[in-house]
Amino acid sequence: MTPPQAEVLHPARLVARRREVRRARVKRIRRLVLGVLTTVILAYGAWAIVHSSLFALDGIDVVGTRRVTRSEILGVSGVRLGMNVLSVDPGSVSRRVEALPYVASAHVERIYPSKIRIVIGERSPAAVVALPAGRWLVDAGGVALSPVGETDGLVVIHSASGDPVEPGSPIADAGVRQGLAVWRGLPSALRSSAFFIDATSPAAVSVRLGNATVVFGDASRLSVKI
Repeated sequence: MTPPQAEVLHPARLVARRREVRRARVKRIRRLVLGVLTTVILAYGAWAIVHSSLFALDGIDVVGTRRVTRSEILGVSGVRLGMNVLSVDPGSVSRRVEALPYVASAHVERIYPSKIRIVIGERSPAAVVALPAGRWLVDAGGVALSPVGETDGLVVIHSASGDPVEPGSPIADAGVRQGLAVWRGLPSALRSSAFFIDATSPAAVSVRLGNATVVFGDASRLSVKI
């Protein structure tokens, strides 16, 4: 069997092959250099933007506050004048501000080139919860807002719960939940005349309406009971 003949390269073809190999090597090196230069340029551009005085924060607008002070908002926000507006993470700022008991929502937006706006939605006190450990203002959903001495004309819900109260979190006591549910379910005329709710027993909630005390039981079938 005749062995295959080896390819015979003529001098001209050999020179052309060497040139092709050299060109391919130069192209690879050029692409590598261009990639490195592009990365360096982009990194420097990002660094320059982050450190540019053009984006230095020179204004912080806080909107929607009545019970929460601007200083309280700024104190927990982590935002300060002079920092770069691009370094502000709106989601993180919102979560920190919403940890304040009276803040139900916080919307944070960048206003380019150099401002931040924080729009606050506040919780409103709806009742006073009287516990063995003290009295607390709560909103209509039972979120504990702050300790209180006076009732400020709000309905007082009495409970025997000894569970700890965490500001900014709903009071977990079943009696408080049932008492608030009964109060929310009352027609507005009755709700305005209710000044004391005994919720020491979640299954036997009673409401003082003027000179009368009405025992509702729990908050089920309220429309029928009313």
